Amino acid sequence: MRNLTCNGGHGLSIGGIRHGTVSNVTFSKVTATGGQLGSTQNEEAGGGCRVKSRPNSTGSVRDIRYEDMHLKDVYWPLQLLGHYCPFPCHTPDGNVSTLFANISFERVRGSSSQRSLLPFTQTTVAQFKCTPYTPCANITLRGVTLTDKAGHAGTLECENVASVSIDNASSPHACASA
Repeated sequence: MRNLTCNGGHGLSIGGIRHGTVSNVTFSKVTATGGQLGSTQNEEAGGGCRVKSRPNSTGSVRDIRYEDMHLKDVYWPLQLLGHYCPFPCHTPDGNVSTLFANISFERVRGSSSQRSLLPFTQTTVAQFKCTPYTPCANITLRGVTLTDKAGHAGTLECENVASVSIDNASSPHACASA
């Protein structure tokens, strides 16, 4: 996907994967905006760069690249969800999950529609929530600058991420900031 503009909705999503493999996908030179008030964009329809799979799923999503992205007021600018199940969820949990590997976000800038309600706290603008059965691996962020609605630096929340590199630096604490 190249030279695209999205307004509202689920954004640049891959998934929810149930079974099988998705690989070698590139999103490049894309602008995504949060849409108008009352749009479908909320926690379930994040509007940004998203990869998601259903509970108890198999297969893999690998070699995915998001580059030269501009995101404006999208609920989740970056999101990896290894357990995606919109309410009401009718998919049973299990002890397997889809592997997310070799996913890169390069030169991504913009803002979330979320705003911190408490002073001196940062808003989560990127969320990588993988499963303990199959942690996400080889996630890369280079030149990523994301803020909350008020323009304050946002944070990256991680669960079950085996390896992440931010601007060519790998760290066990890399998921503490974005």
